[in-house]
Amino acid sequence: MRISRTTLVALLAVAGAGRSGAVTVICTVEGGPACRLEPGDWDEPALAALTPRLVGEIGWKTIEHAPGRTAVIRCAIEGGSGRAECRIDLGDGFRDLPVREPDDG
Repeated sequence: MRISRTTLVALLAVAGAGRSGAVTVICTVEGGPACRLEPGDWDEPALAALTPRLVGEIGWKTIEHAPGRTAVIRCAIEGGSGRAECRIDLGDGFRDLPVREPDDG
């Protein structure tokens, strides 16, 4: 369970935060994979394209076994330093979500 920096940068772009800033996204697999920005609608076309990648990185089964089959992901990138931090709540409180760097494979 990790998120790639590439996915994080794409999420920030969808949220209108550019290459630095913060974003909160909610994902579910109830009735099929879906993600939305907080606040936002489930039918955001730009986010729909990222949903399979995001759910894949978090893990379908991880989300499926969470209460409500829902995960809340909060991430931030500090533009100048390039530092990225993410946290995930699978129903039991927020915990660290590692950010995979491009050279991590």
